[in-house]
Amino acid sequence: MRPRKLLWMLALGLVVGPASARDRWDDARDPEGRQRAQDFEAARRMAEQADELDGRSATQRRLRRDLLQSLRQTLVAMGAEASPEPRLTFLLGHVLHDLDDDEATARVLSRALAAHPDHPMAIGAYLDLAIAYARLRKPEREIEMYDRYLERQLHPRARHVALSNRAETNMKLGKLALAIDDYREALLLSDEPLARWGLALTLDRSGDLAAAVAEAGRALAGDDPVLSAFDGPNVFFVPDYERRWYHALRAAALARASQLPEHKREHWETAAAMWAAYVARATSDDPWIELARQRRQFAEAQAKLWSKPRRLVRPARR
Repeated sequence: MRPRKLLWMLALGLVVGPASARDRWDDARDPEGRQRAQDFEAARRMAEQADELDGRSATQRRLRRDLLQSLRQTLVAMGAEASPEPRLTFLLGHVLHDLDDDEATARVLSRALAAHPDHPMAIGAYLDLAIAYARLRKPEREIEMYDRYLERQLHPRARHVALSNRAETNMKLGKLALAIDDYREALLLSDEPLARWGLALTLDRSGDLAAAVAEAGRALAGDDPVLSAFDGPNVFFVPDYERRWYHALRAAALARASQLPEHKREHWETAAAMWAAYVARATSDDPWIELARQRRQFAEAQAKLWSKPRRLVRPARR
């Protein structure tokens, strides 16, 4: 599970001042450069307008997408992809990312980063490219981009998200120890439910269900009681059925915390149903399908156990 949006405009804002400052002598020597700088300022303002629309309502999401589509057309008309002004190219790549055009994002940003690997706007571009590779199912390239991003990014919140995302990819590649290390480092930077859910899933897939359920309990304690962090609008899954496993662990944590037998039974039934749904959706090459079957059987057994009537044991009379 990966957040889709993260402080990217912070990286953009870093270059608006000194990098775009020009005087009349600069303009006289390079009139085309003056026009490119003006183009970038106009495009940047449009990008900021889109960024201010947080997408909480359907109307805002539609307006934001319309604005981004317009900005894409504007940047293409400016020749941003092959522009000698790298800020235009990086901005185009980010707009393509926000529009979920992963193939185009990878094409534009891979070229821009090859040419300008240490440009101030490259920091956000490494993150966008990593997420594009995640959705294109190129995990090795994705991890490479996270590595480069983390080499340059110092902001704790931004590092937290990148470490969590890299952890998930390492988990998918079967590098569970590396994934656990990344999640724990991310949690040192910011103790957030999303990373705890990821750690819980990784612990489960490493074979430690007890530790996984305990970690899920800690995630549950800091999470929204109605809409879990992994169900947020800015979180996506590759593959999409991965979400079922998180719901299964959430139900297992609720069962563990419940006091009433009927509640325990209900939550274990939910967990079993979620693992069954994972198995039903999983592809034949999914490396976790057999473990999901085992977890479903365990949850079914727990539900059956807590469905049995329990007699109150009275103390013996003396």
